[in-house]
Amino acid sequence: MSFRETRELEALPGRIAVLEAEQKAIGERLADPALYRERASEVGPLQARFDAIEGELLELLARWEVLFETEAQPEAMRPSGSADARG
Repeated sequence: MSFRETRELEALPGRIAVLEAEQKAIGERLADPALYRERASEVGPLQARFDAIEGELLELLARWEVLFETEAQPEAMRPSGSADARG
């Protein structure tokens, strides 16, 4: 695993946590009936961001899985082109 991939793997939990917290906060706002009565124009953008976060989370989780599997693989079993000296 390259140095860059190692750093990326280390950063992923924090990035995921930030997105999950943002999504939770948006979900709480979307669950508030007052939003629809008093600030209905905010619903569309909030829902769009909520959905975008879902996509971002899926991408980050997929990337985490790839990096985690790469880290767990013995060096001799890694595909060529993924040597630590690269990247």
